[in-house]
Amino acid sequence: MTTFVDSNQFSDRSLFFFTPLFSINKVHITKGIGSDFEIPELNELLTRHASGDWGTAGKYEEIVEAIDFLEDGNDGKENVLSLMAGEGTINGYYHLKEKDVWVITEFLEDKQVQTTILLKEEY
Repeated sequence: MTTFVDSNQFSDRSLFFFTPLFSINKVHITKGIGSDFEIPELNELLTRHASGDWGTAGKYEEIVEAIDFLEDGNDGKENVLSLMAGEGTINGYYHLKEKDVWVITEFLEDKQVQTTILLKEEY
């Protein structure tokens, strides 16, 4: 089961001194995330994700510099290509509180952006 979280809960302006690469509009969290993490922790995670820090998938700036040398299917490369096209998904893989946390942002057909935060085992 996923829970819809009002994105206004993620608007702590003190954390938003960065340039986001994309907007995060709708956020869904799974039951595991809802029970293991607090809103400020999720806010920090979403800040990292939107600014191009995709955990083990890489960092935007580093991926862009090496994109011609990365193999097709590389998650970081696919993230950059999706971002440039404005379609597809952006995947971030993080290790927080001894848990593997995935953040998946989807560019939907109607120009909406939807992000889901889940534990790896909930995928």
